[in-house]
Amino acid sequence: MYPSASIVSWKNGVSEFAAGMLASLVILPKDAFGNNISSATDQRLNSYNFTFSVSTFNGSVATILDFTNKGWDTSGYLVAEFIAATAGTLSLNIQGDNQTLSGSPLIFIVNPGFLVVSKCLLHWEVETKYFQIFSVVEGFIHQHDQYGNLVPGLYEFDVEVIENGTNLIIPVTDIQFRQVGLGIQLFSFSLMEPGDFKLMIYHKEQNNSISTMPFHFTVYIGYCDGMNSIVNGSGLNDSVAGEAARFSVLLKDAYLYPSLVEVESLQVKVVNEFDSYQPQASIHPMKMVHGTPCSTNFNCSAHNDVELAFTPLAETNLDTKNMRFSAFDVDYIPQRRGIYEIRVFCGNIPLNGGHPFRKAVSAGTCFCS
Repeated sequence: MYPSASIVSWKNGVSEFAAGMLASLVILPKDAFGNNISSATDQRLNSYNFTFSVSTFNGSVATILDFTNKGWDTSGYLVAEFIAATAGTLSLNIQGDNQTLSGSPLIFIVNPGFLVVSKCLLHWEVETKYFQIFSVVEGFIHQHDQYGNLVPGLYEFDVEVIENGTNLIIPVTDIQFRQVGLGIQLFSFSLMEPGDFKLMIYHKEQNNSISTMPFHFTVYIGYCDGMNSIVNGSGLNDSVAGEAARFSVLLKDAYLYPSLVEVESLQVKVVNEFDSYQPQASIHPMKMVHGTPCSTNFNCSAHNDVELAFTPLAETNLDTKNMRFSAFDVDYIPQRRGIYEIRVFCGNIPLNGGHPFRKAVSAGTCFCS
């Protein structure tokens, strides 16, 4: 067989499938002069090793499963089969002995398969396990088939919030679902009781829950206002790779009073935009100076507005577990150059109106000997 002269096409002209379906193609083998090769003259082609590659229109790699040469059929064609997996409009390139077959690449369409509840994923609007009382929980359910393709449509899911310890189901009266993208729906509900809970999202008819369930979370009593709280300090400014950076977080409520929370409720994400590198941020309560919490970013000798926003909290050497604070220092060391985004959350409440701080980190000094 001369591969570049052999012709490949879809069996019966069928080029659209659902994920999980068996797709078939036929190959008409020819020699170097364009003559057809029959099963009577070459039985070795029953086990010929065709190679393949599949890609999407944007060039990324797609997946098919169990590509198999089934050998000769009664019409004088070689038949190959595979299971379609990745949804989308795809391109299948077939080769033999490093030569591309005539008619290749073959264009085909794969539609998502049936929804599989256990393959569905939950993505949070804010990734945290601490939620402020009277706030709204928001998450995104990504509806997947067995191969991870997003399945369009607004499917009904059942939601339960269960109190840890008592296993009592907490009534959720204002839960809402709405479709926000192809195969993605947003759900939300209000948190009206403090405590430790677990969230269950499942499909009652299929008797199965989505992936990563149950989700355990804590609702704490706090009144942090994301717009009134202050994030300030030199650590938000441009810096040099390898140098320590520090900034402070001052939590305030809607009336500009200090808002007290446990350290675990505060979350800081520092992310390099280029490669998603995340230096570890260290969060600790501000130290006490003459009875007043004080950061190295502020002048503690002056009774200014910033200082008066604090509430005296604890001595420096005390264990901070289960204690509540309104003022924190954040330290981190960016090791790589690039543009960084800094986001700060108090539980599920984004500070700075949800807008990230952006800073540039330049390369450090090279010491050559």
